[in-house]
Amino acid sequence: EFIMPLLKGGAGTLYLGISQASVDRDIKEIIVVIVVAIVALFLAGSGVTILFGSLFVTKPIHQLSIAAQALESGDMCARVPVHSNDELGQLARTFNNMAEARMQFEEALSAGERKLWNITSHLAEGIYVLDRQWKITFMNPEAERLLGWTVEELNKKGIHDLIHYRKADGPPLTLEVCDMHTVVM
Repeated sequence: EFIMPLLKGGAGTLYLGISQASVDRDIKEIIVVIVVAIVALFLAGSGVTILFGSLFVTKPIHQLSIAAQALESGDMCARVPVHSNDELGQLARTFNNMAEARMQFEEALSAGERKLWNITSHLAEGIYVLDRQWKITFMNPEAERLLGWTVEELNKKGIHDLIHYRKADGPPLTLEVCDMHTVVM
């Protein structure tokens, strides 16, 4: 309410008032509009966040995961598309560089193995290579001929138990004192 005298009280007073019910109704309407606006903004923001996250975060990470699994299974051509310069883009570029380096390494390794095979397959000496689990990873044809077993047979039966199980003078030779064991380890 507002009361004010007119012409120093000689002309009367001005009275201006608003009913409490109409003020309460207007406040309730404004509160409803504000709540609806907040909910709408929250839903719109959530939708944009989910869409943004899906397109620019989740999808690139999923693509990277698929490419990493493909590379792990031997697909040396697996690469990830690079769409940005942010951290995910840098990660994708790093993955692609790593995949390229691995492919070059695999090619060099294969070339080295072919060269080793070509050199040793014509030697009159038997040569075989063991890994740390005592499995033969390479054996030339002369070694197969001299030993009388294939790589598969030797790996199945165990090379120490077939070839190095006795000392030259006859007593048993344990794996721990076998010279081949110390070379491999």
